[in-house]
Amino acid sequence: MKRAGYTYPTPVKAWEDPRWRKPGDTREEATAAADMRCKLQVDYLSVRLTSEIDAQRTIADRHGPELRAFRRQLRTRLVNAAAMLGERP
Repeated sequence: MKRAGYTYPTPVKAWEDPRWRKPGDTREEATAAADMRCKLQVDYLSVRLTSEIDAQRTIADRHGPELRAFRRQLRTRLVNAAAMLGERP
């Protein structure tokens, strides 16, 4: 982004820039395009996705029993709601 003439402290700040809410401003569109080129060049999206997956796996590993109990509760609620409606889940 700096090479394209834009300075944001983090990739998220570029995404959250309030100028993107103004339709038709080609300067802002150019900034958005530069932001995406930068993200593609540094493989930001893949790195972020991998980080998110790793974080979710860590949470699932730490809280597996609680998450499985929650899933069972949701299934029970679905079965109960279907029964009330005279449907099959």
